[in-house]
Amino acid sequence: MRPPGGAVPHDMPVGRLLNRLAADGSEVVPVERDGRLAGILTRSDVIRLLLRGAEERPAIS
Repeated sequence: MRPPGGAVPHDMPVGRLLNRLAADGSEVVPVERDGRLAGILTRSDVIRLLLRGAEERPAIS
């Protein structure tokens, strides 16, 4: 695991965030709002968000 890079804005689209996590090879990314640390997101957090409600979605055939 690599150390996190610079912070990302709180409103960064999840697709860009995933690209950044993949490119950096890091597991976490600091999130800032109004120039202050607002939190830390992990790959697990993003996966959990993407999978939320997956059971109700129609299967792809």
